[in-house]
Amino acid sequence: MISKKQLGHLASVALDKEMEATHMVTLSLMKSRQIVDTNGLQSHCRGDDVIYGQAFDGFIRSLSKSLTLKSNWRRNRPMLHSFGSIENGACGNEPHLHIGLKKPDFVSDDAFISAIKFTALGNPWVIKSPHSVNVRVWTPYQDGNSVSKYIMKNGIDRILYIGRKQVAAISH
Repeated sequence: MISKKQLGHLASVALDKEMEATHMVTLSLMKSRQIVDTNGLQSHCRGDDVIYGQAFDGFIRSLSKSLTLKSNWRRNRPMLHSFGSIENGACGNEPHLHIGLKKPDFVSDDAFISAIKFTALGNPWVIKSPHSVNVRVWTPYQDGNSVSKYIMKNGIDRILYIGRKQVAAISH
């Protein structure tokens, strides 16, 4: 019988080989926010795993689109190699996303980090603060950890994406 810890380790190793993450991103999320519908009515919406998963999807889609030529986006909609998890902090009231990303070869580190920050601050669930977006360049097995091992620290069931097969690396 395989233990949960062994299963997590095997999943982490497989994910590292599949994704080859180059950057680790942490996005601080709002616990709730006001939403205005098309008729101008306001309602209060509390964040949950579904909403935070949609925020993750929107962030990856927007970032991928910003790094792709318009003609290529219309035809193929290539998505960045990515995976992430939702966490709620030590007290359970600090929701945030941990995201592993693979930088496209044709983009410089500085341009990629700028695109990440700009895209994240445009997401309606990300807190609008310079400290709400943390981007780190991640070298393989930095400090004995991999990006996937860190992201999966709360369990494999907290993973939002494990790549997407149609995700071939973005290219010009």
